[in-house]
Amino acid sequence: MWESARGVGGLDEGSTEPRGRSDQNRGGQARMMLTLREQLQDPIYKKWFSTPPREEPSAAKSPPWWVYVQKKPGGRWRRAEFTSWKAGYKYIAKNIKKYNDMALVHKRQEFKPPVVRHMGKRKYHLPMAQGHVWCGYCRRLTRFSYFKKHHALPKWANSGERRCNICGIRLAAIKRYS
Repeated sequence: MWESARGVGGLDEGSTEPRGRSDQNRGGQARMMLTLREQLQDPIYKKWFSTPPREEPSAAKSPPWWVYVQKKPGGRWRRAEFTSWKAGYKYIAKNIKKYNDMALVHKRQEFKPPVVRHMGKRKYHLPMAQGHVWCGYCRRLTRFSYFKKHHALPKWANSGERRCNICGIRLAAIKRYS
């Protein structure tokens, strides 16, 4: 079930823990990021996160959802595929206290952040978190850093661009929300 980002892996022999690669930045240190558990303390985000998203139809055969998990702070990210948002969400709900951090990532579609009404106008709800940016694929606030190696990317991928610490999307490739 669990695999490294290169499609090699699964479970360690005799273990129930997923395995994968580290997400360290160029300096070799993992930067601290708000965990999903911390972000779910915000009632607006919690309601939005627990609501099934509208998915665009796709002809792709592979399952559209990944759940990334990080066992301990600064540790490796691992992932498993899920055929539906509901299956991935149930896994997160069941295991959120077991892991340091988690993310329910869509492989092919970017999602907007929650929208709220403020003084009669609709605006995006993005809690203030220094150094964090909304990643529409991870569906959460995350950090974007430079990487020599990234767990979600092949070796040949360009390391000269800031990428999401979880899914690896380039910062230049996502829509920015404020």
